[in-house]
Amino acid sequence: KFQSPQDYLFSGIKTIAMATFVVLVGCYYGYRVRGGPVEVGTATARAMIVNLIGIHVIGIIGSQLFWGGVPRLPIGG
Repeated sequence: KFQSPQDYLFSGIKTIAMATFVVLVGCYYGYRVRGGPVEVGTATARAMIVNLIGIHVIGIIGSQLFWGGVPRLPIGG
């Protein structure tokens, strides 16, 4: 009722940006790991922390960019 096709497009763009970020961070940390299982675990933990922060930053920036300028956004009743 409250969503327009433009909202679906903006949500898709945010999703693609987040997914691309997660894949690139995972590839970066996975490619640079050296050693055995301990180093793999450390690289995985670092990639998870970077992804958690990055997804939130992308979400905040995307929401402000796409919906931040609408003062009468119908959220919360």
